[in-house]
Amino acid sequence: MHSTSSAALEGSMMIRRVLIILAACLLGGRIGAPADLASASPANADKTKIRLLVLGGGLNTRHLFAHNSGMLCDRLRYAELASCTYTDDLDALRSESLRNYDVLMIYAWRATDRGGSIESDAQKQGLVEFLGRGGGLVVVHIGNGCFDDWPEFGRMVGRVWITGTSGHTEYKEFKVHLKAKDHPILAGLEDFVISDELYQRLTPKADVKLLATARDGGVDEPMAWTREYGRGKVFYTALGDSPESWNNETFLQMLAGAVQWTAGRPVRRLPQAPGRNSLHGR
Repeated sequence: MHSTSSAALEGSMMIRRVLIILAACLLGGRIGAPADLASASPANADKTKIRLLVLGGGLNTRHLFAHNSGMLCDRLRYAELASCTYTDDLDALRSESLRNYDVLMIYAWRATDRGGSIESDAQKQGLVEFLGRGGGLVVVHIGNGCFDDWPEFGRMVGRVWITGTSGHTEYKEFKVHLKAKDHPILAGLEDFVISDELYQRLTPKADVKLLATARDGGVDEPMAWTREYGRGKVFYTALGDSPESWNNETFLQMLAGAVQWTAGRPVRRLPQAPGRNSLHGR
């Protein structure tokens, strides 16, 4: 009798284990799998909000990628325009991750001499497919120096930073001239003064629509532009080196406009926010 009771108990426990595993599979996907970027889209995201993914990182720790981009994300959240996710993981570029987002911002320095460039064909394919189906791309500051061993990225962005060819002034105050004030990204904005690095000699890789310039030594250097790649819209700005730059209101309004425009949305200006966290909620 004891062995029969024991066998029945073991059978009952086995059935319970199977039921628990099946329930976990239905609710959470793969059992024991680590949390990954494919499932990292904002939980219960409001479908009216833009889903923005910020890719940062790289060897150059002087650029405070998470902190600075967080200033914009805080304002976007406050305006209820976007949900923001920040990552340093290049696997965020894979298709199964990017399908969860409307816009990708690259504010990073991921180059062959800066801790490693893009790592796999799956990451390259993910970014190409993302833009091909109409995803938006916003590239900020040294972000156009990323993936220097992948020529297609240069064609996506339009002009690139090449170490040894491109350069910048010392950190200083200069005026940014808006050249296309009828563009939705710049609508309602005026020329502005910013403290930043003034980028020089960015190398053309594709045609661009120039939005802003700054004058340096008699040369008008491009500070912002747009282009299209596949069905996707692309925006780049050379500005954004330091927290002081990201505290510039017109710069933030331009970036917020770029996020909305690349997402295919009408552009709304950011309201003033009472405070900023600037750490992506971490």
